Amino acid sequence: MVSAPLQRDQQGQTHELWQRFKLQLSFYPFVDRKDLIDAVSGINDMSPRGPEFADDTLLEPEMT
Repeated sequence: MVSAPLQRDQQGQTHELWQRFKLQLSFYPFVDRKDLIDAVSGINDMSPRGPEFADDTLLEPEMT
């Protein structure tokens, strides 16, 4: 079995992000920190779009 890469948090402690997510999810909704669950659920709220390119003619100032 391949292990997930370790992540380092703000305090310098290492952990597996997937393991922390599973732990938070197992105690949901009674867990005190839901930040990881909120971050993952935000992926469904996104509406991905391709890059938008400006029309080059609109970037030039009008000459009067």
